Amino acid sequence: MKGVESIMAYMLAFHFANQMSTMRGHSIHPESWKDLFPVWNFVNSVATPYSELSFLLSNLAAVSREQMCRFFVEAPAESRDNEAFVAAYKDRDKLWTRAKSGQIALRKLVSEGTVILGPWTTVPDAIAYGGAVLRSYAAAQKIEDWKGEEALKHSSTPPAPR
Repeated sequence: MKGVESIMAYMLAFHFANQMSTMRGHSIHPESWKDLFPVWNFVNSVATPYSELSFLLSNLAAVSREQMCRFFVEAPAESRDNEAFVAAYKDRDKLWTRAKSGQIALRKLVSEGTVILGPWTTVPDAIAYGGAVLRSYAAAQKIEDWKGEEALKHSSTPPAPR
């Protein structure tokens, strides 16, 4: 579960870094999001026997890949890496298909008032969903020593600048 939280923390950090770049008028580059996928591959390989965690990771990866695709679309055509652009879109579709296949398992964990993730999902919403899944999973599996990262519980807004 710590590995899943790590993925969520990376996503949140990249999201807020992108927001800061946008506020400063700088262009956003998808490199940080690309760096997430080797970590995701490792965490997912460890989580594979735990279907709910693996499906959650697929959802988080799909949201992350969606972010990359948005950056490619928004990048000026002359600076866009077209091969990476096409690969990102293909991977995105595969990840959403995998994520969709696990919706029933995840809905058994978190049902009331929980939205299904999709291409429209923001990173903070995905993190909130991930936290709800992890809390429900810990309760269902009777994992009593897991508390969850406090920073991820309040992830919808960035910290105020100092």
